[in-house]
Amino acid sequence: MEVPGERAGNPALRNRPFLAVTVLNGLLGLQFSMLEVGVPLWVVEHTEAPRVLVAVSLIVNTVLVVALQVRATRGTEEPAAAARIFRRGGLMIAAACLLIGLAHGLPGWLAAVLLVAGVACQTLSEISCQAAGWALSYDLAGEGHHGSYQGVFNSGMAAALMLGPVLVTTVVITNGLAGWILLGAVMLAAAVAMPPTVRWAQRTRPAAPVTTVTP
Repeated sequence: MEVPGERAGNPALRNRPFLAVTVLNGLLGLQFSMLEVGVPLWVVEHTEAPRVLVAVSLIVNTVLVVALQVRATRGTEEPAAAARIFRRGGLMIAAACLLIGLAHGLPGWLAAVLLVAGVACQTLSEISCQAAGWALSYDLAGEGHHGSYQGVFNSGMAAALMLGPVLVTTVVITNGLAGWILLGAVMLAAAVAMPPTVRWAQRTRPAAPVTTVTP
């Protein structure tokens, strides 16, 4: 079986709109390092909140993910709707960064309240962006090459998970509230850029390959 005009290599790497979607999704993936690295360091070194908040933040995240993960997938069946859900996640992560950053210098009980609220916002963002991102990775993939597209998409998230701890510790934590605002602004900008990028990807999505059977 031959595919006329098929080019060698990974087709996802030639699909610029899909690569853009992958990058934007990866930027929102920085929130995992924010929760697992940034929040513990911030609580222990820069706030008066009880140290137990480190464990509480992970518990809050886990409980909300378990309770809301399935519900978050509703409405992501259509790319435009999934992109809007992704954008909404960006608003929530920006709010989370602001709340967490503002905990510095406050009395312990008030810092704890802001930190828990920030982690709750982060988790809602995580749930929304993950559900929307995975839906987009499948819906925007070229027909007949889903494996190649998923490999590229997963690589984008892997890069975020690898670079995230370094960026959070060297850029965010060391710059205090300004660092948290910067992180939130970057992820918000990526989320806001997702709907027009998805429209671009939909307009240029490769058609299904035409196959012919040779004797």
